Amino acid sequence: MPGKRITDHQVLKYKDQRKTLSQTAAAAKVAISERSARRIERADPLPSQRPPRRWRTREDPLADVWDAEVVPLLQTDPALNAVTLLEELQRRHPGRKRPLAAP
Repeated sequence: MPGKRITDHQVLKYKDQRKTLSQTAAAAKVAISERSARRIERADPLPSQRPPRRWRTREDPLADVWDAEVVPLLQTDPALNAVTLLEELQRRHPGRKRPLAAP
């Protein structure tokens, strides 16, 4: 489950605590989950030293309408509200579940 990112300070403090405490206790001391503690023990670099993720976790829901419809609307009115933009796209594409469904 996503939450706050683990900092370098937490990792270093965890590794220091781990010298004398169990994995569960050390994780609790630095306010991280046991699962994150297992991941820290497998990984060498600190979080700030890891390369940034370059892949998408899901398909872009507006990819097929972005250049043709969204960009012209925003060029016409740069102060356009996101909700208004979504309503306009839903009006133009009635009954379409994806990519214009509200969460």
